[in-house]
Amino acid sequence: MSKVTETLDLANKLIGMLNDQLQSEYTAKEFARRQGEEKAQFVMAFGCYVLWLAKKSLETQVPQETVQSAFEDLHRALVTCSWYRLGQYERIWDSIQHALPHMRPGKHFGILMPFAHVVEAANLAGCTLSHSNDTHFNFYTIALVKQVQEEVSSWLEKQQ
Repeated sequence: MSKVTETLDLANKLIGMLNDQLQSEYTAKEFARRQGEEKAQFVMAFGCYVLWLAKKSLETQVPQETVQSAFEDLHRALVTCSWYRLGQYERIWDSIQHALPHMRPGKHFGILMPFAHVVEAANLAGCTLSHSNDTHFNFYTIALVKQVQEEVSSWLEKQQ
């Protein structure tokens, strides 16, 4: 398989993975409770979270240049989405790249709540997102840490 084909296949897999997560019942419910521009901010932040998880998994299994090229292709595809806001998406992505590697469990309950960190990173990037108080959605975002890693690994195994 050529590098170009490999990169496009990876970008397409990431787009499919992102679409699946955006259409989950938990994400749809969380999206529905938000109003106005916060809907687009939520989708961009949640999308960046899912893609960050995938990127972290890929970086341990695929050459860096392949990951970089796939994310460039992916970005070109995201520009066409109705929720995409030029500049704002990139600021959220950059903020998440800096914030999420430093996630730690909360001091009161000892539970890692990844989406709380995503919201904070997005707000540092200029968004006005509120935190989710939906227990099911918050547990879903915790489960995504392992789910995305397993999905990426499974897909890569099938490619060999």
